[in-house]
Amino acid sequence: MGKNKDISQDLCERIVELHNQGLGYRKISAQLCVPIASVGTIIRKWKCQNTTLSKPRTGRPRKINDCAAQKLVRTVVQRPQTTREELKDDLKASGIEASKHTISRALRREGLCSCTPRRTPLLQKRHVKARLKYANMGWQEVELPTSWGVLRGKSWGRGSKKILGVHGWLDNANTFDGILPLLECDCTFVSLDLPGHGKSDHFQNGFIYDPRSYVGSIKKAVEALGWKKFTYVGHSMGAVVGILYCSIFKDDIDCFISIDIIKPWSIKAADYASNMLKYFQSYFDNEKKCSLPPIVYSKQELISKVISGSRNSLDVAAASVLLERGAVSSKDGSGYLLTRDLRAKTYFVGFYSFEAWVAFAEAIACPILIIKAKDGHVYESSENYVVMRAAFERNCRLYRYLELPGTHHLHMLHPVPVAQAINAFLGDCTELAGPSHSELHQCVKKKDDDLVDRSDNSSSVEGNENHYCKNEAADEADDDDVDADDVARPSIANSDVLG
Repeated sequence: MGKNKDISQDLCERIVELHNQGLGYRKISAQLCVPIASVGTIIRKWKCQNTTLSKPRTGRPRKINDCAAQKLVRTVVQRPQTTREELKDDLKASGIEASKHTISRALRREGLCSCTPRRTPLLQKRHVKARLKYANMGWQEVELPTSWGVLRGKSWGRGSKKILGVHGWLDNANTFDGILPLLECDCTFVSLDLPGHGKSDHFQNGFIYDPRSYVGSIKKAVEALGWKKFTYVGHSMGAVVGILYCSIFKDDIDCFISIDIIKPWSIKAADYASNMLKYFQSYFDNEKKCSLPPIVYSKQELISKVISGSRNSLDVAAASVLLERGAVSSKDGSGYLLTRDLRAKTYFVGFYSFEAWVAFAEAIACPILIIKAKDGHVYESSENYVVMRAAFERNCRLYRYLELPGTHHLHMLHPVPVAQAINAFLGDCTELAGPSHSELHQCVKKKDDDLVDRSDNSSSVEGNENHYCKNEAADEADDDDVDADDVARPSIANSDVLG
């Protein structure tokens, strides 16, 4: 006999009646000429549903049966990158025709979801354009000879605007690889390896690694580049060095950009001696270790070491970027060696008091942008940070303070918002472009001299009138001083402050 759907309702009821009378499946099958399997199906259905009627279906049968669905699940679990097109071909080879949407629905019923990865997450068209320009241009290695050795770094672009990037403690020039392709200005960007870092030469014996020696090295590098004016971009220790450099060599700087540093810690004068003792003990200890055979690390060990050294502010990808320049293969090929000077590992202490750092900040006259990570490193109390920020703002031509989500290395992990902040700031600086602070004072002095000369050469007036003219000229010179200050230093009330 055929399928159970061909069995009449009367026959189904007769099968149930004989079953209730005590007959077995075989006797019922022989008596009514119905297959034993059909008899068993009808009786089980009656026991379960208390009826032999066939209920209507909810829709057409599924193209992908349970067996085929389990095969899809196994394939996707073993190879998560499998596409729906590949799954469609696999089903077709098994004799099942199913669309991509049908495959997606079958996987969702099994608790699996398909997804389409973004080609370039979170990037807009202008970012793509900037990255293509960056890819076509490429990095070029730079060597800058100095009196003690060679500073190395890498340069990108040939624009008229000069930008110098200075990395943080124990990092290297690769730290700005993420934000550089997102910068919109036409510039020449040089990312520098500080002495004892990356590919730069190590200091000779007797030299001390601390921010003051880095300031001198950067000045030598700028002279070797032949730059007259440039924008200083510093991260962490590089920004600490930047505070010193921008306050000392004011005429070199167009703008100052600090990433996750407002100021380093500072110690009281009474604690200078004990802290300096600890510093030199650690420094001399590392100096002795330099004479020992270097430690060979595996790649995974190096990555873990760099991440833990950053207090987990780096991820695996960012740590790998830094190690591309910060490590080399060992001679026997068994692992990797760090290129940095062990003496640079000695963590420098606060050589200046809090009042000194405030004075350094007040001495900076160029536009300032401070980008602070919300989950970044903290070196001072919030009250001292407020005082320091006010000191930065006091005498500079333009001041911006911005807090962005991220850790200490936010410019590597989240380059897009950092680059957007820098682009907006550099655009504001372009609109603010004008004579430098020293040029303004020279202009005012020249006006004063001209006014005095004109009053002295005036022979057609009598003594009292001549005296009156000289006083008037002096008053005019005072007015010129006020106007010059207004131009050089806009009032805090009129400046835009973010954050």
